[in-house]
Amino acid sequence: MPDATFPDIVPRTMSRHGVVPARGHAILGHEEALISHFPPEPDRPFVVHWTRSDRDAHAVLDDLVAHLAAAGARSVEWWFRGDSTPPGLEDLLIARGARQVEDQVGLARTVDAGLPTIADGVRVTLVEDRAALDAVVDIGVEVFGDPDTGDREHFFDEVNDELDRGVGAWVVGWLDREPVGRAHVGFEWGVAPLVGAAVLPRARR
Repeated sequence: MPDATFPDIVPRTMSRHGVVPARGHAILGHEEALISHFPPEPDRPFVVHWTRSDRDAHAVLDDLVAHLAAAGARSVEWWFRGDSTPPGLEDLLIARGARQVEDQVGLARTVDAGLPTIADGVRVTLVEDRAALDAVVDIGVEVFGDPDTGDREHFFDEVNDELDRGVGAWVVGWLDREPVGRAHVGFEWGVAPLVGAAVLPRARR
């Protein structure tokens, strides 16, 4: 089978990462991959979060490229995890011009009765009001270049729903009464993944 090609799609970056896309992302249905695009702007890359397939890597890449092209993709970021399949797909992407830009590592610790030490002058609070939610969004915009959500009230409802159901929470870190950091924690299958963590550059050490 000939190598898959990218006639109109630029494989901009490749990262060893893989998470559920953030809220608001448009999900493109595909049986062998999780693909998102947000915001729906032509120059924003589409993101392949993971692939899972027993088929030949060339065939999977051909199908995904066609799927992305049909959706209007001009560029794509492709993320890999330790359980991504099929084998060889990563090498095919590199051969077609993708470059690996980062290699992320996950750290884990046992959660017990002890609490971590928090630096003097810093406090951490749950997001339970609009001021804290605005801080979550604004910090994401400044640190990650996240698009500003157009409906913060709906986002606030989602945050409160997570808290009410006990499945997750956003927290904000404050330094001298200024919101300077944020993170999200989930609660599932006995694991509490911490994602979306960000600290404003001026508050880092």
